[in-house]
Amino acid sequence: MSEVFTADFVLARWAYSELLSPTQGERYKPHINPDLLANAQHQTPFDQLSCEDRSQLRNAWGQVRGAQIFNQALNGFEQFGLTEWTRNELAASYVIPMFAGEVGDPYAPCTFEHWIETPHIGELHEHHARDALPSDFRANHEPAFAVRISLATALGANGQAGGYAVKSFMLLDGYHRAVSLWRHDAAGDRLRIYVPEIQS
Repeated sequence: MSEVFTADFVLARWAYSELLSPTQGERYKPHINPDLLANAQHQTPFDQLSCEDRSQLRNAWGQVRGAQIFNQALNGFEQFGLTEWTRNELAASYVIPMFAGEVGDPYAPCTFEHWIETPHIGELHEHHARDALPSDFRANHEPAFAVRISLATALGANGQAGGYAVKSFMLLDGYHRAVSLWRHDAAGDRLRIYVPEIQS
């Protein structure tokens, strides 16, 4: 990883990728102006957005996503690099607790491979990431997003073993892209993803 991106940059890009999402898009609308939504609809590249647009997206992300597990997971990570994961690297990453709960205990560590290869418990919503198709995979997709597992998370509550491997990764965003890559399973497929460059 050579180029370094700030947390504000990657969170703004995360928000921009969700503006047209069937599950998250409506939640963003009260926090952005119509011109920004029009840019997303016209597939204007993120790199062409103004500083004001990016700032608005970063703030919108805080309103829509910041109160969830993501804000806690991002605490202390300020700089990110853009890299590419192989299928094996994706397999070894952990999924967020909400997804872990779809196949077992939400408080137990669950790798991406275990999550996607294990039948889910109960019903899932119409646009769930598990339904992503191999044909959805695009080599130039918007980057996904992951953070490193901290020592505190690995230890778990009250110092009890949490079961996570220290310095491993948890995939926070980009599950549709990750599932489509997993099922596409072609030589050379990679998941473009932001990961922490420096840990505070």
